Amino acid sequence: MNFAFLKSVSISFISAERKYDPREGFRSMTKTKREKWMIYYMWKKSLIVMLGIPLIVAACSNPKTTEPPKTLPEPQPWVWQQVADFGGPSSRGAMAFAFDSAAYVVSGAGNDSLPHRQVWKYDFGTNVWTRKNDYPGTPVIEGVGFSINQKGYICVGSPNSTAPLVSDLWEYDPASDQWTQKTNYPGSPRSGAVVLVIGQKAYVLAGSAGASGSPIDVWEYDPQGDRWTRKADFPGGGRFLPAGFVVGDKGYVGTGTIAGTGFTAANDFWEYNPQTDRWTRKTDFPGAARSYAIGLTLGNKGYLIFGLLDINSSGTSLTLSRDLWEYDAAGDLWTQKTDFAGQARSMTVGFVLGSYLYVGPGNNASVQNLIDVWRIRVSTTTR
Repeated sequence: MNFAFLKSVSISFISAERKYDPREGFRSMTKTKREKWMIYYMWKKSLIVMLGIPLIVAACSNPKTTEPPKTLPEPQPWVWQQVADFGGPSSRGAMAFAFDSAAYVVSGAGNDSLPHRQVWKYDFGTNVWTRKNDYPGTPVIEGVGFSINQKGYICVGSPNSTAPLVSDLWEYDPASDQWTQKTNYPGSPRSGAVVLVIGQKAYVLAGSAGASGSPIDVWEYDPQGDRWTRKADFPGGGRFLPAGFVVGDKGYVGTGTIAGTGFTAANDFWEYNPQTDRWTRKTDFPGAARSYAIGLTLGNKGYLIFGLLDINSSGTSLTLSRDLWEYDAAGDLWTQKTDFAGQARSMTVGFVLGSYLYVGPGNNASVQNLIDVWRIRVSTTTR
């Protein structure tokens, strides 16, 4: 728009307006004055309308969806930071695996308790969730997820309260976004198991096999040969949903619901050495006994967070923990760290990217699903 032209015209019209004395009346004006006044009056009204249209359009338009920041500010160590909400539906009981700069969250159940097949990728650099190809296996909760050699794996799990437990094993290739079924887990189908990845092999153990109880068998999976091998039984007895992590070349398993006790949780911890195929009891976990805790590994330390401490008779109210603990395998020592800053939760997932521990979403104490995801930066002195 030529504002210089409008300015010159408006000056002329304003000049005409100033010459008009309202007391003399419109009828007393000369014809020339009346014409100038009418032209100026219509121009001024039109200009107000034209200038107002963009403002009206802007006010009435839907605001642009705000995307998560491309990078998040780096917090101080041991300070919890909320990241982008989970991209899929609010879910509990999902499985996860991670690579150098991305994590994948697979399946999980909505508030209707029915597992779905969705797969979501979280990008560490952009703080953005992206949906990937659906999981082609039976949609489950409380299975295990792990990664070896830039491939992700989902194994065992529970479809729902009435369908049979599964023993499926599926491999995910992030480069092609494709799934391939591998040799099934040879132990009894189960849910609530735990997995340890030591070197280039995975060890799956514990969990509930339904009417068969809580088995103590341990199975080693070698992805190079797609082969399972039975290893030494877990000496801590059968248990459901223990936590596990790996430090160096050894694995650690503890907590969980003790088999045959209804809901009596444990706090013992055990070390597994794959070189000798032997288990050794270590210092008990010093927090409250629990199940549904999450175990994570970062650098040369193990971490344990969350836990279900108690549940009412109707299953509608949970007593949950928010404490975070660090395990130093060299000294067999537990140290409590910063409590989780969000709602206490269970049936959540955890993964490690960079120097951060990530957790979410899960369900809260009222058994309502959540969608928020958080991270905490581990002090560099522990790496």
